[in-house]
Amino acid sequence: MRSIHERSLGELANKEFEMRQRERYYCYHIWLLFTYILIAPLGMVGLPGIGSIMKLLSLLILVLGVLLLIAENAVIQLAYPLALAWTAYVLYTAASIFWSTDFEASLDIAAGLIQIMIISLVIGNMGIKEDDVRVIENACILTSLICLILFFGGAGQQIEYGGRISIVIGSGMTDPNEFCAYFYMTIAIILARLLHNPLKIANVFWMFLLMAIFYCILTTGSRGGLMAAASAAAVTWAFVTRASVKKLLLLGFLAAVGYLAFAHFIISAMPQGVLERFHLTSIIEDKGSDRLLIWIAAFRDLFSGNIRLIFGYGPFGVTFMRYTMHNQFLQALMDGGLIGMALYLNLAGQLYREAFRKGAVLLGGLTGVFAALLTLSAYAFFKPVWITFLLCLITVRKNEGDQSGDAIDKEVVQNGEFIEKEIARSGEFSQRYLV
Repeated sequence: MRSIHERSLGELANKEFEMRQRERYYCYHIWLLFTYILIAPLGMVGLPGIGSIMKLLSLLILVLGVLLLIAENAVIQLAYPLALAWTAYVLYTAASIFWSTDFEASLDIAAGLIQIMIISLVIGNMGIKEDDVRVIENACILTSLICLILFFGGAGQQIEYGGRISIVIGSGMTDPNEFCAYFYMTIAIILARLLHNPLKIANVFWMFLLMAIFYCILTTGSRGGLMAAASAAAVTWAFVTRASVKKLLLLGFLAAVGYLAFAHFIISAMPQGVLERFHLTSIIEDKGSDRLLIWIAAFRDLFSGNIRLIFGYGPFGVTFMRYTMHNQFLQALMDGGLIGMALYLNLAGQLYREAFRKGAVLLGGLTGVFAALLTLSAYAFFKPVWITFLLCLITVRKNEGDQSGDAIDKEVVQNGEFIEKEIARSGEFSQRYLV
């Protein structure tokens, strides 16, 4: 009787310990993801010999993530369509360095893509619970607040060129278009919170933060950034309010009031050179900062009977003109040919598939990112893009925190009943044997 009782209690204790251990490992994963998002702006801080502080800290996070996987005896899951699409695109890009016209530049780009893919697969391997989605959203908001502080708080040197404003921190500098990408997910998050709870007092803070973000984007002079931010806001708005006309009207009224206040008090104080960049005549005159000329030259080269149309020039392998195409779709075509373009489009399709399943916030943020990629090329150095892709990769599962304790309690009851039955049976057997 004692052995049955002790064995059952020992099994329960082991299962409870395993559950608690698994929960602890899960918390470590959440904090790694939170930290990885939060340190993204450090990509703007140059570090000689390495690239940036963000890159150095990313390697540390990768090591910690791998150690966690080893401790859990877990295996990275590649069976998901998005993980497969991401892996296929990166591996083909890496293979294309062997026929690149600039091996050194292509090798550097491919190494960065491999690194960020492995980090994403490791960090995103465990998934997150529904209750922790808000924690990750808060990490995105904090990242945007850090960027606002860096931009307006004098942390770096502001420089103005061609009607655009950027910041230099240490030996690092960020392009205004790339800097704006730190805000797209936050715009989607704020709008979703405003629309879900339009009468909460906290919405005063969210409205103020939203206006500060758009003011920052305008101040940078980034036309692509403003277009992408507006796209993120429009898609989020459309998907959240599709079942609520009341919320749509209320937020429309608040947006109109906010715009009038914004135009009257803020836009009038902006530098004239920055405002002129947003005029249609300016866009026509400079041909989108010469992007149109780059795109025309690229298409002429590819469709002139060049074999590179199939395989491409390798990442940043174009040497007869500027490396960057200022359009990631065209960049994928130039770097990987039709094969690379097909793999990139497949990746984009899988990203949207996951974002659509996970809701308006991720869909809006991803739309902002892809709108920005119409005027930008993005490889590993463009961290906000890949962090958004990582958020699409992560599986969101039902909450299990309370269920694990309930499961243990239920098992205790079931095992207790089993022990009682075994004791009763044993007692009955002993009595029959003695008689």
